[in-house]
Amino acid sequence: MSWFKFNKLIGVATAFIIIICNILIGRYFAPAGILMTPIVMAICTLIISLNGDKFNSWTHVTLVYLLLAINDIGIKLYAGGIHDFEGMGWINMMLFLGLMPATLLLAIGLKASKFVERTPILLFVALIAFHLYTFGDLGIERTYL
Repeated sequence: MSWFKFNKLIGVATAFIIIICNILIGRYFAPAGILMTPIVMAICTLIISLNGDKFNSWTHVTLVYLLLAINDIGIKLYAGGIHDFEGMGWINMMLFLGLMPATLLLAIGLKASKFVERTPILLFVALIAFHLYTFGDLGIERTYL
């Protein structure tokens, strides 16, 4: 299913710019960047996954993960406020709310019908699990006033 068709590198650049804008909004307008995270994640996955000009499946999944990881790391490090465990809980909740439509859009974009075609989705889940294990408490006790 390809709803639109444009150069895949333009899609990656557009998604990256959207993520950088969300991080900047999170920095200067404190709770807005955190609250917009699920929407930004869904839009970026939509731009990459439903484009007619596609990468191969493995590159596709890795790119979507990297974009979502950049957004999460940027929000955890640069969002305004005191960085305590309550805020980390909100950020992780918004991450999970964004991962639900992102995973669905990724599966639709990959058109996985056989098990071998579904293995990139398992890679995505493994990358997200690794990301949460590695960067789960990133940014705790940083203060930006």
